[in-house]
Amino acid sequence: MGLFSSVYIVLIYLVGRYFFKKSRTPKVPLIDKVVVITGCDTGFGHHTTLVLTGLHKAVVYATCLTPAGVKNLERLRDEQPERYGNIRPVQLDVTVNEDVKKFAEKIEADCLLNNAGINLGSWFSWTTVEEFRKVIDVNLMASVYTMKALLPSLLRYVKNNPTGHAPRIINITSVAGRYNQT
Repeated sequence: MGLFSSVYIVLIYLVGRYFFKKSRTPKVPLIDKVVVITGCDTGFGHHTTLVLTGLHKAVVYATCLTPAGVKNLERLRDEQPERYGNIRPVQLDVTVNEDVKKFAEKIEADCLLNNAGINLGSWFSWTTVEEFRKVIDVNLMASVYTMKALLPSLLRYVKNNPTGHAPRIINITSVAGRYNQT
């Protein structure tokens, strides 16, 4: 089993443990909750989008970097509207703060799942400063931009639902930093 598979299994376990009790009912009812997920072109973000919309009927704004990612989610939504009708694919480069702010002004969110991330997987001595900057922009600054931009929406949710569940910000990171390649 590869590193990616191991990380995926741990992620699914932790997300499941967070949202579910032993009875398999969500701790937080997700029907019609608005969730923003970054990095939905492929991988964890794509799969989480399908689970939250298909199984839990949440409304998911699935941000994708590429037009192909958006088209793929639109195709799924259009082919199976009863299951994936709540997917709202959005093309968004989360490393561009102004674009993230414009996106956040248009929606009200109950939950943010920062999932966008990259790994160049190179030896330290071979990696350029520009490559490090790109990794930092995607893996760190994009999360900061989305949290800052959606914070007013999340705080409004608290104000409008004082006895309800608090909004959530979930940041997914990588274990790749544990591996030293010098």
